[in-house]
Amino acid sequence: MENNQQTMNDQQTMNDQQNMNDQQTMDNQQPSKFYKNPSMATILSFLFMGLGQFYNGQVGKGVLFIILYVVSIALMTIVVGFITTPILWIWGMIDAHKSAKKINMEMARQEQ
Repeated sequence: MENNQQTMNDQQTMNDQQNMNDQQTMDNQQPSKFYKNPSMATILSFLFMGLGQFYNGQVGKGVLFIILYVVSIALMTIVVGFITTPILWIWGMIDAHKSAKKINMEMARQEQ
């Protein structure tokens, strides 16, 4: 009986050590690089012009899209904006999607 108790204690100690080793391994692992989600970039650009570019880390491009969007909305007073605003909006979504894919390809290439 005492031998069984000792075996159970030894097994518990081994399990505890394995759990500690697993935890240390997880703590030492570096997270992989953050990839951009093209769908998320597209949705953000759908919600507000330039947000997808900000998500992709392209702040300058995002600011440019916002400025163009404001100008395009102002052009609605002379009807031209009704043509330019949807074009810019769609272009911003496509650009955010393609840029996210390009960023992901470049990051994957750097990991190799």
